[in-house]
Amino acid sequence: MPTVPLQIVRRFLHLALITALCAALPTSPIAVAAEPADSARHDALLDRIESAYRQGAFDDGLAEADRALTLATKLADPTRVAATRSLRAQLLAGLGRTNEARADFERALSESNDLPSLRDTTLLNLGNLDATTGRMEEAARAYRTVFERASERGDTALAARAAANAIRADVDRDATSFEAARVDAVVALLGRIESRSLRAELSIHLARSVERARERGAGPRPRLVLLSNELLRRALEFARGPGSARIRAEALGRLGALYASEGHVVEALQLTLRALAQARESGLVVPLYRWQAQAGDLLAEQGRGDRAIEHYAAAIELLGPNRDQVSESGTYATRRLSFEREITRTYRRQVD
Repeated sequence: MPTVPLQIVRRFLHLALITALCAALPTSPIAVAAEPADSARHDALLDRIESAYRQGAFDDGLAEADRALTLATKLADPTRVAATRSLRAQLLAGLGRTNEARADFERALSESNDLPSLRDTTLLNLGNLDATTGRMEEAARAYRTVFERASERGDTALAARAAANAIRADVDRDATSFEAARVDAVVALLGRIESRSLRAELSIHLARSVERARERGAGPRPRLVLLSNELLRRALEFARGPGSARIRAEALGRLGALYASEGHVVEALQLTLRALAQARESGLVVPLYRWQAQAGDLLAEQGRGDRAIEHYAAAIELLGPNRDQVSESGTYATRRLSFEREITRTYRRQVD
């Protein structure tokens, strides 16, 4: 599963600050007058960080995070410092600067010992970093710890994230460890999560893990195909209303890929074109590129070469002007795509 989004860390920060402010008494009129302006500046920086992260502009986001961390330190607010450092680590991870990201995550962990939700959110993201760098044992241990703590606190959303990530980490480590019952257990948690978009994202994440298990021969293929199909269609049911286009695009596109893998090319193309329409609505580059290229593949398989070339060309045109801000939601965390790798792969499809 993708990393815990920045807005979730921000939501925690907001709640923690309210709690802290309610418990604190003002010490001097000067301090009380000065803090709101600095706090507002810090909040504005967090808005810009979130926007940069969402657009894949990790370098810009990191510059804002450095400014936000300096301001949080000036405010002498441990909650703001720990949360901002955790956000900074996510941006470093997105840039592939793993050693620096790990150092920031570990420092944020030590700074948030008295803030259980932030501590466990940070630990989950550190687990994601470990998983993306092949440290599967460490990742699995982090996910188990977060699941246990979050379950004890009644934080169902975080517990479900940790459980879903643990399933994928175990499949990547040893495909024979896959158990459909563990997927069912996470699905059972989804009904207790308020956010429909989070339910949808976790359903897609579980479907990706099942697909990975199928690729590695971890169980009867027909059963795993049906399970993936059920999870992706469940995601579509959850992802309704304003702002759901990105999630619906991914669910539809992955359904298209699933149908294509089973030889149902006509249905796969229909689903992919629906994904493409949703991707256009989302306004995000990577989903639009991804499903343009997949549509080209399916059209080529049908022998419709001219149409396929149109889609490949559109995909290449999308990547070109956006080469510095191209990221995607990876298996465990958002990461920057290799522009050269992606555009070369699509160009070769076009000339083939």
